[in-house]
Amino acid sequence: MNQIHGRARSTGSALLLVALSLSLSCTDREAEPSRRPTVLVGVDGASWVAIEDLWAQGRLPNLRALADRGATSKLKPVADISPVIWTSMVTGVKPKTHGIEDFLLPTDHGDIPVSSSVRRVPALWNMLSSADKRVAVLGWWASWPAEPVSGIVVSDRALRGVEHGLYPKSLAPRFQEIADRFPRPTEPGLQAEIARQDSILGELARQLVSEDFDLILVYLRSPDVVSHPYWKYFLPPEDEKISQEKVERFGELVPAAYEDFDRILGQIVDAAPRDTNFFVVSDHGFTTVEGEQYRMLVDLNRVLEHLGYLVRVEGEVDWARTKAITWNSPPGVPEKMVRIGLDDRDPKGPVSSRDLDGLRDQLESDLRSVVHENGKPLFGIRDPTSAQLERGADLTVLVHKRTKPSKVFYHGQEIPGVMLSVEELTGTHSVQTKGIFIAAGPDIDPSFSARLVHTLDITPTVLYCQNLPIAEDFDGKARIRLFTPEFRAAHPLQTIPTWGEAREGGVTPSAIDAELVEELRALGYLD
Repeated sequence: MNQIHGRARSTGSALLLVALSLSLSCTDREAEPSRRPTVLVGVDGASWVAIEDLWAQGRLPNLRALADRGATSKLKPVADISPVIWTSMVTGVKPKTHGIEDFLLPTDHGDIPVSSSVRRVPALWNMLSSADKRVAVLGWWASWPAEPVSGIVVSDRALRGVEHGLYPKSLAPRFQEIADRFPRPTEPGLQAEIARQDSILGELARQLVSEDFDLILVYLRSPDVVSHPYWKYFLPPEDEKISQEKVERFGELVPAAYEDFDRILGQIVDAAPRDTNFFVVSDHGFTTVEGEQYRMLVDLNRVLEHLGYLVRVEGEVDWARTKAITWNSPPGVPEKMVRIGLDDRDPKGPVSSRDLDGLRDQLESDLRSVVHENGKPLFGIRDPTSAQLERGADLTVLVHKRTKPSKVFYHGQEIPGVMLSVEELTGTHSVQTKGIFIAAGPDIDPSFSARLVHTLDITPTVLYCQNLPIAEDFDGKARIRLFTPEFRAAHPLQTIPTWGEAREGGVTPSAIDAELVEELRALGYLD
């Protein structure tokens, strides 16, 4: 496999020091005050709005039973991009620290989906492995390539047939036997394939909870996949006229995705030992898109190429002649960053720093002249934010919303290939759209009350649940009041400086990168 800026697969010397320090108390596993298994279930896009509506209808009985015997709260997202949130959830640090800040990373070979090699800090599975605890990771976003752990990793690409999809390799026959029980869907579309993936991971989790694992993490994706296109037909807004035909046709799709998740959760809970502590979390919730809105997948690089700012040779970017390029901004993102090809940057471009302002002015003028067939501008232009400047942007280009174009023109000449697709949006989310947090088990205090639990609190809270120390360099905090007085008395809070110093991340390309990018576009995950 071709490795670009790869990083070591081991967790590093800092984790070795952690393991040595823990050995004073954890060498004899039976000497721990208690050793109960923990299961962390991540459900992409799960929303309290949907859950409470379905509870009122008597649906989702397994989730309801878990919540009734445990503690609940809203969960505050650390970002609005799923792999960013899920990585923060298992590292306890902000995106700028762990290194995964978007769906894709720009490289000389094009935009590549993020992976475990991009992550610069240890994840929960590395931390528990260094403490001689067994862990199972099932489908977590950005877990490919599968890392060596004390236990198993079924990466988010395990069903894609790529190398390093599983760890250890000896897991492959068992995983394939489970996958074969769930035939590929006959109907077209990614939603059915994602539902199959959830069922496979859920069945493996059901089997593993009765085995000797300290922590099992399982990620389920369907609620988010279905909510983007069909949310409005499940919960029609009172102030907007919605097609009754569409409500009757699509209104049960979101509830069905939640019921599939509830079924999987119930099977895992039923198979688990009675002393298991459960956490159920989502990265964000959902809300209705106001009015008629469309997701436009716009290839800004195609525009820049047409205007002469971007040069390709045999499909590859010719950096020495490229004056401007879209930077870390996939087609589905409506706010795009543009980077000027300065001659003092890496990769080196043709533009001198003294010519930067002039080139920017000309680029702005040219982009403002790119219009829909009705004559309305496709783009708005503004200066980058401070965060975008830190990420290397020289210009921010906004794709105007609420329009449904078919062609794009520049000075009367059509630019082909700019509008990749246009889809209606009915559900969306942001950093303000709260996710769910549910905890239940023998060590959980049902009287725990908190208005919000933060994404960054999950890692330290799970570590505390496992009687492991909390790193002082975490951005989140352990929610120790979530646990019973008896548990807190038996488990004094421990701290260490770090579970692992940050290191240089890298990009690992794979043969299915283009396929994954197209899937992200189709599912709306690039919004």
